Amino acid sequence: MREVLWSVFFVGLVLVLTASVATAEKQFSKEPIETIVPTPFSLAPSGAQYDCQVGNLNPAAWAIGNFIAPPEEYKLVFDPLATCTACPFGFQVQEVHVHLQTDAACTIIMGVDVEVVTYDPSGCTTPGPEICNSGLYQVDLPSAGGWLIGIPIDCHCITILQKCLLSLYLESTTCSPVPDLVTDAGPPLLCTNWNNWGVGWFDLVAQYPGGAWPGQLKFWADAVCCSPPTPVEAETWGKVKCLFR
Repeated sequence: MREVLWSVFFVGLVLVLTASVATAEKQFSKEPIETIVPTPFSLAPSGAQYDCQVGNLNPAAWAIGNFIAPPEEYKLVFDPLATCTACPFGFQVQEVHVHLQTDAACTIIMGVDVEVVTYDPSGCTTPGPEICNSGLYQVDLPSAGGWLIGIPIDCHCITILQKCLLSLYLESTTCSPVPDLVTDAGPPLLCTNWNNWGVGWFDLVAQYPGGAWPGQLKFWADAVCCSPPTPVEAETWGKVKCLFR
């Protein structure tokens, strides 16, 4: 019996230490964003029209360096009512934009999705059921600089009354150092910026308190008006994304 108890204690200790090490590995540097105007890099068909934009439309302010660790996911909670005033009933996301910064030409394997939020017992908005995903794209960035990467996505009609998330999945990258994430000037909001690098979901603002995490992730999307909204049915990335559920 004593041997069993010691075995249980040892396994529990290993799990705690493993989680602590994984968390400790996610450190970062931050610096004000370069004033150079970022370059649009859209993989969507040219000439696409949209009725509104959702997500974080605030100006870029901070570059978060040495933090990305593929494979992993980032998510931003958004309220479509805050910016998509042109659509009275529903909206349909057509392209998701992600602001990243690189030090050289490199390749990123990435994809995006849109999700409906769920609420934990405290009322915090957390990652929820997936509405649609883009699949994976190879993004070949030709030089150093700031990039507004646009990924096309085929989404259902979503009710304008539903808070959602824009999600970035990073499978791999040849960038060295890894690309910088970009945030706005803040203030940073709890229950809004999420990250999972294989050890569970972390609220970045709660994980790095006191203003250490400076603002909201610079993710946003182009959308068209639609009606009526389609009920959400959970979809998946497939095997690669199952690692993060």
